[in-house]
Amino acid sequence: MAVEATAEFHWADYLVLSIMLVISTAIGFYAAFRKGAQRTTSDYLMGGRKLQWFPVSMSVLASFLSAVSVLGTPLEVYIFGSSFMLYSLAFVVSIPITAHVFIPFFYKLKLTSVYEYLELRFNRIIRLLGSMVFSLQMVFYMAIVLYAPAIALSQVTNLSMLVSVLGIGVICTIYTSLGGLRAVVYTDTFQVIIILLGIATLITKGVVDVGGPGEVFDADPTVRHTFWGLSLGGGVTALSLYAINQALVQRYMAVSKLSHAQGIIYINLPANAFMTTTLCLLGLVAYARYMHCDPFVTRRIKKFDQLIPLMVMDVLGEYPGLPGLFVACVFSAALSTVSSGVNALALVYLEDVAKPTYSAIRHTDMPDHLATVVSKCLAVAFGLVTIGMAYLTGTMDQTLVNITLKSFGMTGGPLLGVFLLAMFFPCANSWGAGVGLLCGLSFSFWMGIGAILDGPKPSILRLTPVDCLKPVSDVMGNTTTTMTSTTLASMTSAMTNFTTQAPASVSARVGYNWIQGRITSDTESDTISYRVGYNEIQGRRQSDTGSDIIGYRVAYNQIQGRTQSNTGSDTISYWVGYN
Repeated sequence: MAVEATAEFHWADYLVLSIMLVISTAIGFYAAFRKGAQRTTSDYLMGGRKLQWFPVSMSVLASFLSAVSVLGTPLEVYIFGSSFMLYSLAFVVSIPITAHVFIPFFYKLKLTSVYEYLELRFNRIIRLLGSMVFSLQMVFYMAIVLYAPAIALSQVTNLSMLVSVLGIGVICTIYTSLGGLRAVVYTDTFQVIIILLGIATLITKGVVDVGGPGEVFDADPTVRHTFWGLSLGGGVTALSLYAINQALVQRYMAVSKLSHAQGIIYINLPANAFMTTTLCLLGLVAYARYMHCDPFVTRRIKKFDQLIPLMVMDVLGEYPGLPGLFVACVFSAALSTVSSGVNALALVYLEDVAKPTYSAIRHTDMPDHLATVVSKCLAVAFGLVTIGMAYLTGTMDQTLVNITLKSFGMTGGPLLGVFLLAMFFPCANSWGAGVGLLCGLSFSFWMGIGAILDGPKPSILRLTPVDCLKPVSDVMGNTTTTMTSTTLASMTSAMTNFTTQAPASVSARVGYNWIQGRITSDTESDTISYRVGYNEIQGRRQSDTGSDIIGYRVAYNQIQGRTQSNTGSDTISYWVGYN
């Protein structure tokens, strides 16, 4: 395949994108100003607990079907192989447990903030710790989600990252702060439709361009993930989201019947599996198209995260309006996730911080009208914080999926451990829960941040520029360079650096999906368990003589390290058990 000149965004594409943004904003205004929409704080934050099950189901799907998923999952398959498709099994593990253990438990308590339970079970300090961890998790995640569509728009237009981030962030903050949960749910439903249309259009045209389905499935990607890592390790990650994440628990509590809440999560079992499979298929289409003329090697893109936006313009650029549809799809995915997170954070800080503080100072409950105003101000504040954090995300030399799953692992695992401790271990006390949460966070942050800053560069699929016969175009198709053997050698060297760099510290050797720490306490003993690794990371560096080998591996239930001297006699090993 020859290097292609990148098409440019047409006015019809801007029109399609603008229509999506206008409709999303209009839904927010309608939810805010229709008669009787927000008479109480419960109406604003919980939809009056009378929302219909179908739009709430779509909202649950959209909440974590983010721009990271739309852009990052195909990229994961393109770089590391199609085994990520097995992540669908994670939902088989997590969703039944959520439906029959966690949802009935929280629904009967009629909680507004899920962290209220931690105060009922332990004390207020544990509740605040849980709220702070959730806030850290969601702000960082929303920043990544906001950064992803900025990549897409800057790739296919002349707009800067600043304009993209500000535009998405401001629009999302406006309709979320005005319309509350009801606006979030109904805009999510509309945005799911846009997401499906955009992905289906790109896959269909992409399959046709590469010569049909046979070309897509002809490749033999190497295995990065294992069955047990994706099903069990991914299942724990998914459980920490669907079972205890405020953004989703808030939706379960917003319907009128327990059976509706359970039905909502069960609908998401096939829906999530379908979306994961579809996005992996998009990655296979991208691999079939670019495997012999990789745009990163040929310098058409500066980051791998720009691959799918580039493919959009290569595949759909000749049809005005269709690139705009896919960019609208990415924007919709970002808006749905950020709006859900902003609304959930506003609720958590209102219930866990603002109201108790007001009561402590005034010795009376916060009036309902004041609570509504405070919650709207909190939504605006978290929207602005997310915009600021989005700029920092671009400095990390990691793929979107990698960063996201590490962030969830570092915070979601210890938080899930505290809830499991509270629900299933009556002997546990507040000291055990607090120390356990802090120890789990300290350990997982040490491992996770080390992996982000100084982590290994895993092997990627075979990507070459051998079929690039035409002059190379840059990201916007404005410059040309002759593809000489020297150019190819330098590009191949750049790819080698990406794939073979060895880590400098133990903390860098960490699976990227979840790191989980838990400590339980009773009157007799303390038990510390660390669940480390999403799947496994294996690395090997071998000298020219073939004698010096450094191997490392982080597995689901153990950490093993081994360094061996040239004589092969000095070995140091270490092991941390699962429980």
